[in-house]
Amino acid sequence: MSDSEKCEVVTTVENENGIHLEPATLLVRVGNKYKSKIQMEAKGKVVDIKSALMIISLGLVKGTEVKIIAEGPDAEEAVNKLKSLLEMPDLTKRIYVPENHRAPGDKRYSEFIEGYSINVFEGE
Repeated sequence: MSDSEKCEVVTTVENENGIHLEPATLLVRVGNKYKSKIQMEAKGKVVDIKSALMIISLGLVKGTEVKIIAEGPDAEEAVNKLKSLLEMPDLTKRIYVPENHRAPGDKRYSEFIEGYSINVFEGE
């Protein structure tokens, strides 16, 4: 891909709880792994995907249509990774919570999802 490669994909938020702080932070972590400029468009507003507060400002609930736009050398890979995360219905359960902040009985373990090590809730 050239440095000026542009890629766009449209998807729908599938996480039951929408995109709040924890999933937004995960999207930022994943987005920061890419050199491309990455933006998210929803509800007529475009924001930088590398800012959790900007993502949260979109008010993304389950069923919201989102366009991911990337421009740069790894644009296609970036939009595909972010699309797969937005389409996870159980994304909130896959967010890391440090051991000292967990509720009693909350067990999480590391798992690789789409090539990124994140943590997963064990059981309901």
